[in-house]
Amino acid sequence: MEGVTFNDIIFKINEPYLFSHQNNCQHLLMIRDMRLHCISDNIHKEDNIYPKTVYSWRYVRYKCSMCMIYPAEYMTMNDILSGFSPCYFCSKCFTPFHFDEHGEQVGYFDWIPYNGN
Repeated sequence: MEGVTFNDIIFKINEPYLFSHQNNCQHLLMIRDMRLHCISDNIHKEDNIYPKTVYSWRYVRYKCSMCMIYPAEYMTMNDILSGFSPCYFCSKCFTPFHFDEHGEQVGYFDWIPYNGN
């Protein structure tokens, strides 16, 4: 892959691509616009360095509000037991905190699966 250039890759506008490097570092990128250089582009100016980053999406992933160790997989709202709304739970904390030994819900709360925002 060291010899691959942008000329060798066929990109599609507004399609997600996974950029992977150093064996395990992965970045999601999306090309929103492309254009060719023209004579009026001064490629020696510092502000005309290409490719340009024009938008950087910040991915936020909360940790479990109870153990603060594992990534959250559930988000609860109107949860009086947790003390927070919304409150984030990993799979290890969610079930024992909200359901009894018979699988019955303890207290009233709304919840949804959480995959980051």
